[in-house]
Amino acid sequence: MGRVGCDAGLPLLGVNVRLSYENYSTESDSHEMTSVTDTGGHVLFPAQFRSANFLQRAFYTTRSALGGVHASFGNHATVWVFGGGYEGDAVTGPYITDWTGSPSAMTSRIVAKRTKILQ
Repeated sequence: MGRVGCDAGLPLLGVNVRLSYENYSTESDSHEMTSVTDTGGHVLFPAQFRSANFLQRAFYTTRSALGGVHASFGNHATVWVFGGGYEGDAVTGPYITDWTGSPSAMTSRIVAKRTKILQ
């Protein structure tokens, strides 16, 4: 679950929130789903479960390891907001939040900023 608000702390209604996720140890494709905030600025994404057998895990883990120091393993998910003249990311301190599977559920608060319109 997440809550989206503007700089003034007010909830944003009807903005897009996109979840992007992949398990680098079991697959090679990323997935995305988009939802729209309700009147309270909330959005909820259903839990996503993927299963893989031992051979799949071994193959994709080895494939990830070939990436060297830039390799990623396991679950990774991020969320961001766009639309309605706003954009923003879920952040933890100065960094974009990268959920890696623990805890089993995550709640994010995104402060969306007005986008600059080019004229």
